[in-house]
Amino acid sequence: MITYNQDKKELKVIVPLESITELHSYQRGLLGVLAEIQIKECSETLKGNIKSVYKLLKHFLLDTGFLNQHEFFTNECKALMINGKSRKL
Repeated sequence: MITYNQDKKELKVIVPLESITELHSYQRGLLGVLAEIQIKECSETLKGNIKSVYKLLKHFLLDTGFLNQHEFFTNECKALMINGKSRKL
């Protein structure tokens, strides 16, 4: 989904993911493809495209605040499973 923030005049792309594992899979996939490219043999156009992919990949990085929230959520889920409680979070 793509949204537009009129105040900041920027587009925001929202990628629905089911888990952090799925995000890591996309990251590894992009990095794996990029690792196979021989930069010295690329045209200037392709080099520009590669730079764009790296910029996109940078937006997939998780910030510390998100990681802390994710760790809290994960620990809460583990505690619920250990205690045998089954409720939706």
